[in-house]
Amino acid sequence: MLKQTGLMIVENEEISVKGIGEIILAGDIGCTTFNEESRNVVEKILKNRCDFFIFLGDIVSSGGREEFEEVISFCDQRTERPIFALCGNHDLPDYQKMLGRSTYAVILNNTVIIALDNVADLTAVREPDLLFLEETLKKHKDDKRFVILFHIPPPTDISSLHMDEEKWKGIKKVLDNFKEKIDCIICGHIHGFQEYYHEGYHIFITGGGGAKLHDLEKDQVKKHHALKLKINDKGISGIEVVSVG
Repeated sequence: MLKQTGLMIVENEEISVKGIGEIILAGDIGCTTFNEESRNVVEKILKNRCDFFIFLGDIVSSGGREEFEEVISFCDQRTERPIFALCGNHDLPDYQKMLGRSTYAVILNNTVIIALDNVADLTAVREPDLLFLEETLKKHKDDKRFVILFHIPPPTDISSLHMDEEKWKGIKKVLDNFKEKIDCIICGHIHGFQEYYHEGYHIFITGGGGAKLHDLEKDQVKKHHALKLKINDKGISGIEVVSVG
């Protein structure tokens, strides 16, 4: 298991972690400011038992160092588990100064979790990051399955706040060569929950991690929440909603 606890500073392209059974993923914890409600939700999420957490972007409201320091301090005092992060559009410009790499892979026994930055270049993925995605999929395709993470989701009918078709095609062109090995795509950005399929991909939007919820007609949860990813010897064994009441 990783020695670092709290919000991780990611310096390497790949991080290997053994013995993982459960991961908690939360989206959009602080993009409508890290206020009392956000703190209450995040604190409850961090009380869940798991091997590590992942924050799916929009950790802060306007991307400044002081905001990051506040959230990092809050989280570090409330969990002894590692927290990996994804860069959201609200996390610019200081995300990389505070938390390191915004595209990287976490290598588990039978699963690779790939965090992909799709906000740094106006919701498109930059060529170096697409190359990293392709190389990582190729490298591990023979013995592992994949979970793909990025902040802004593929096209969906829950909200207009998704990436447009052309930008999705840039990612999909790489993913399609490995589709049968990809268990799911998990994103944030839209402050609600949706589980859906798009062009053969099983997709989860989970944006109920602390920020003010959007008023979405098709929100399948309609409350603050996180996701629990369960992993066994064969890969992903289940995904469930963790409600925060």
